[in-house]
Amino acid sequence: MRRTRESFSAIVTLMGEDTNEGGAAMTCNVGGTERGIRIVIGIALIAAGAFAGLPEAGMYAAYVFGAVALMTGAVGYCPAWMLLGINTCPAKPAGK
Repeated sequence: MRRTRESFSAIVTLMGEDTNEGGAAMTCNVGGTERGIRIVIGIALIAAGAFAGLPEAGMYAAYVFGAVALMTGAVGYCPAWMLLGINTCPAKPAGK
């Protein structure tokens, strides 16, 4: 059970919820509406790769782009947005 708690603590730390223990903090830079759009696009691309009869290269491209869109939407963090300085998350209240 101890290992599970340590793993969970590491995941929480990486997601930026608790930065007291160090590690790379991922702060939200993908807002709510954009997250939903990314999730829908991700699912649609994965489905297109599976069912649309695309050539092999197109099928794999759809899988990769769909997985990236789905994961960035689910996590709320996009490394490309960080590099470009884009943040669509609402600002946190000053007291928190």
